[in-house]
Amino acid sequence: VWSVFPFRDVVRMLWRRRRIIASVAAAILLLAITYLVLAPVRYTSTASMIIDTKRAQFVLADTLAEGQVDQAAVSSQVETIRSEKVAQKVVRSLQLDADPEFVGVTTSAASTLLGRLGLAADYAPSAEALFRRAVASFDGGLKVSRVGSSYVVDISYTSLDRNKAAKIANETAEAYINDQLDAKLEGTQRASSWLQQRIGELRQQSSDAYQAVQNFKLENNLIIDPSSGKLSTDRELDELTSSLGRARADVSQAQARLDRIAAVLQSNSGIATGVTDQAVADQLNNPIIVRLRQQYLDTQKTEADYATRYGKNHQSTVSMRVEMAGIERAISEEVKRIAETYKSDLEIAKTREQSIADRTNALFQNSGKDRQLQVKLRELETGATTYKTIYESFLNRYTQAVQQQSFPSTEARVITRAYSGVKTAPRTTVTLLFGALAGLGLGIAAALAREVLDRVIRTRAQVERTLGVACLAVIPRVSPGAGGAGQLASLARRLTNSFPAAMRPGLDESSQSGPPGGLSLLDERSPFSATAEALRSLKVTVDLDSVGGETRVVGVTSSLPGEGKTTIARNLARVTAQAGRRTLVIDGDLRHSTLSRQLGLADRPTLIDLLSGEMPLADVIVRDHEAGVDVIAAPLTARPVQTADILSSRAMGNLLASVRNSYDYVIVDLPPILPVVDVRASAHLIDSFLVVAQWGRTTIDDLERALASSATVRDRLLGIVVNQADLAALRHLDDYGYRGSQYYVKG
Repeated sequence: VWSVFPFRDVVRMLWRRRRIIASVAAAILLLAITYLVLAPVRYTSTASMIIDTKRAQFVLADTLAEGQVDQAAVSSQVETIRSEKVAQKVVRSLQLDADPEFVGVTTSAASTLLGRLGLAADYAPSAEALFRRAVASFDGGLKVSRVGSSYVVDISYTSLDRNKAAKIANETAEAYINDQLDAKLEGTQRASSWLQQRIGELRQQSSDAYQAVQNFKLENNLIIDPSSGKLSTDRELDELTSSLGRARADVSQAQARLDRIAAVLQSNSGIATGVTDQAVADQLNNPIIVRLRQQYLDTQKTEADYATRYGKNHQSTVSMRVEMAGIERAISEEVKRIAETYKSDLEIAKTREQSIADRTNALFQNSGKDRQLQVKLRELETGATTYKTIYESFLNRYTQAVQQQSFPSTEARVITRAYSGVKTAPRTTVTLLFGALAGLGLGIAAALAREVLDRVIRTRAQVERTLGVACLAVIPRVSPGAGGAGQLASLARRLTNSFPAAMRPGLDESSQSGPPGGLSLLDERSPFSATAEALRSLKVTVDLDSVGGETRVVGVTSSLPGEGKTTIARNLARVTAQAGRRTLVIDGDLRHSTLSRQLGLADRPTLIDLLSGEMPLADVIVRDHEAGVDVIAAPLTARPVQTADILSSRAMGNLLASVRNSYDYVIVDLPPILPVVDVRASAHLIDSFLVVAQWGRTTIDDLERALASSATVRDRLLGIVVNQADLAALRHLDDYGYRGSQYYVKG
């Protein structure tokens, strides 16, 4: 979720960097306007062409046939339209190599500007160079695009002349169609020539193959049956194999009949009854046996009748039985005769079977060589047939290729011709809108980059977020006209006039100039100003840091010189004094005694005299009766060398211990932290520190290095004081509640 506070921070940043954003946006917009002024007007005309996939196909079969045009094929045709070959056709057809637009000075905005400045090159290129230049220029103005996923292709051309754009677009479509026709005709002619040569080779190969087959037959005396296509020996072997099968079947049948007859004869009795069996009757289907069998059955019936009437021993019955025995003997003799016949038939069948088997074996043994020859013959015949098939196929293709030359076709055709072109460049509205948006975007990017790279102190949140320490106050900047240098001189004069007559030195020029950067001092004419409120906030912070009301020694320092630490120390001392607190200010910056110089204490006893024991404390202290502040000055002329040793000496510690009993506040104006080691050396003698940073000048890196250089200073740090802040800019940086600051200044 986009929080309101980061959004407000971004808005403030953009407003603060509005000059950069406006400058970049104006520069980009100016470039866009310059482009509109210098760029030549161009017109675009479009012709539409379809890749017809359902046209009549007058094509060659198989390898010469053209497949259906698919998606990839259409994309390939688009690239073909943009090819150099088509471009050369158009340039030659329209003589574009003589057109100044294509072979003259290029018409870009940059070249136009160079031409107006007289910096364009002047030389006479060759005809080939002009032609290549025209082809390159033509390619720059051509645009070929496919309409969606359809088979329609748009050919657009952009030119300085609207009629010329339409003419070139139409000519490009025609050049592509002619190129396709030429390519197909060339391919057909090349295929026909190759086919004609190949047909001659195949005709000779086919003839040689058939001649080899006939020669092989004559040399090996191979006779082929024209009906079956087999060798004569193979045909005879097939017939013998069939005959052998039938002979073996006949042998088996004769053997079966003979076995049945033998079974009947072995019975020796009841032969007449046996032959009445249906199975035997079927095997012995003989007229004589059939007649005898019927006679036997009739006699047997009569005998049974006589036996019933006259008895078994009657003469008539006995005579019937005798007749039946005679019939049985006749049947037996006939069966034996038939058995001999079957035996003879069996011998004949076996003989025939053996004869056929012997002939088959002999023929099979003799056909081994013929079979090997037949394999070779089959190979020769297969080769001859293959050559014949290929020859006929190529002959058919050659005929089609010859016909194809008379019916050239292409799958592309123009469906919409190009007409007078419309203006497409420069696009005024789009260019201006793009220039404005691009300028705004680049301006914001530049502002963001400036913001990221800008590491100087500007907001309270910036200090607290990056350093992890409190920002105690933000002191506004007051212009010299509002009381900056004048207030300093007035206060310096009032302080000097409050001294005893013997202690009133004159103000030197440095005291007349005021603090660096025009920082204002606390003035009784503006007790409710933002400056006064910020100083009171510092005083409250020091009070809250004091435990049990004991005297606190507060060191005021900065990371680098010129950040207003002396001014903050002086004003903080005056605020505490106005609250009725006894306050002592010690100028501890022994190398650059700004406080002493501003107060004009050049001839007064100094801190060096006090620490060396040459002067007592009462003689060194200078009293400001109007402000109620006591001051211990630092030397202005003879600057000591070992300032760090002096500030960290036991005498300095004894001094601070003694003044704790006489004052509620002891404010020490210390040197900067980074240039010298004085603060790091004397940090153990100071109860708490205030670090002053100049708004818009001191960087986060400076403060980080300053605090990292001394762990004691960081541990005893009350907070950071941001000095000389721009209130107008702060309204767009952070929530300081400065909307009513003018009211307080006026009040």
